[in-house]
Amino acid sequence: MEELIDPSSGSWDVELLTQTFRPEDVNMIRTIPVHIEMDDMLAWHYDEKGLFSVKSAYKVQRVGELQR
Repeated sequence: MEELIDPSSGSWDVELLTQTFRPEDVNMIRTIPVHIEMDDMLAWHYDEKGLFSVKSAYKVQRVGELQR
């Protein structure tokens, strides 16, 4: 997703975010810290058996909503 980061400032490209995402999503994305010195990586949250599923992703989403 490095194309969403302004290379001159090292922060989110707000104009591109606004063109690409809904306003409420832009606000959430902008709260994510940008670390240009780190490489992107794939990651997911798994269940107690170490497996990814829609159910495990849903649980992560629900926990995140409850923590807000």
